[in-house]
Amino acid sequence: MSEGVAEVEAKPPTVVNGQKKMNDLFDTNIAPPDWLNQDLLQKALRNYESDNTLLVTECNIVPATKPGDNFASVVYRAHLAFTSKKNSSPEKLSVIIKVKPFVDGLKKEMMGEVPFFETEIEMYTKVLPEMQRLLTQTGDSDIIAPNIIYHGLNPDFVIFEDIAKYGYVAKHDALNYDSTVQVITKLAKLHALSYYIQNESILDLTTFDKGLITDGIGEKMEFIPQSFNTFIEGVKSYGKYDVIVEKLKAVQPFFFDKLGAVYKANPNNFGFNVLNHGDFHIRNLMFRFNDEGIEHVSFIDFQICFWGTPAVDLYYILYAMASSKARERQEELLRIYHDKFCSLLTDLGYLKKPPSLLDLHIELLRHGFMEVFLASCFLPIFYMDLTKFAAELESQENGSEEKGFEFMLEFQMKIYREEGELKNVIETLLPKLLHTGQLEI
Repeated sequence: MSEGVAEVEAKPPTVVNGQKKMNDLFDTNIAPPDWLNQDLLQKALRNYESDNTLLVTECNIVPATKPGDNFASVVYRAHLAFTSKKNSSPEKLSVIIKVKPFVDGLKKEMMGEVPFFETEIEMYTKVLPEMQRLLTQTGDSDIIAPNIIYHGLNPDFVIFEDIAKYGYVAKHDALNYDSTVQVITKLAKLHALSYYIQNESILDLTTFDKGLITDGIGEKMEFIPQSFNTFIEGVKSYGKYDVIVEKLKAVQPFFFDKLGAVYKANPNNFGFNVLNHGDFHIRNLMFRFNDEGIEHVSFIDFQICFWGTPAVDLYYILYAMASSKARERQEELLRIYHDKFCSLLTDLGYLKKPPSLLDLHIELLRHGFMEVFLASCFLPIFYMDLTKFAAELESQENGSEEKGFEFMLEFQMKIYREEGELKNVIETLLPKLLHTGQLEI
């Protein structure tokens, strides 16, 4: 569900403003709605620059994501030229615009009335500025996320600065150990800041209770239970995990109950909670590189943040970012995360005892069903060539929503059976799930 910034060439759109479109889950070639135009963007820039004389003289709006980069929004990049009090000569600017799905089809149906945009607006206008203020006070100059320029509801949209101009790019391949350390260290900052804000009563973050599963959106996503069924069939095809297959089948009726327990906040004096990003996969990061490697990481897409166990974001890092070799060093990564979490709390002046490293490991063990969820529903997508998949799906004649799902599941089954990275990951994970009790009812 990332906003992404990879510009793509727009073909003549086949759908506009509410016309029925099947199989649009991976479709990024959608013409912007009528209200997203030069007048709106001029109003946005005037507000952001506090300059009512600002004039947008050029405006070109194009799709800004690749297939699979975003499911909760339709994302555009606007190339603008404008004059202002500061400069009478035209200045060039590009911005990223996220819009609630507006074309009838899978995206609009699945997202429904879930308050993704309310959550992100609250994060960008209240929570992230407070986090940035606190972090700066400690002497840390790290920037957490891009700036927000303008936003609105009914219609729902958010406009961000386009950080591509600063050299940030998307990266879709798995991270090595050193890169994973950089990401998990930054995540520790985000989590520690939220822990401090909540426990010092600066803001009430428990109101962020509309995560992917906690709001019931997961049950609207038909691909989740279907993906779990495909996962069981994939494991069965390996021919040597009969006990695990039977346990997976037994778990099937209780899948959402067990997953819902993961996303439910820990009660007082039992475990600990942080504000999770909630959709913390590699497509929701932007990277700036130098000669040595990753110079800086920026977090994007705060649409399903929720208050709950840190295990959710941490499992996302381990399975939707880190390479297999990096994941083998899980204990080291968790210690690095915990060290930064605690040291930032100290720098912030937090006087109470923070959660221990043992407490953190207990969180991951208690909420280990998250590994089942990621393995069955998201890992196949992580290893799929989504651009190729979208092209093949588009080529299917007489497509329908149901056929689109079937085609996606066939794709998943194919990569489960292939001798490759995904199969190695699954076969390494299966005994762990069995022996840690994650497959018990």
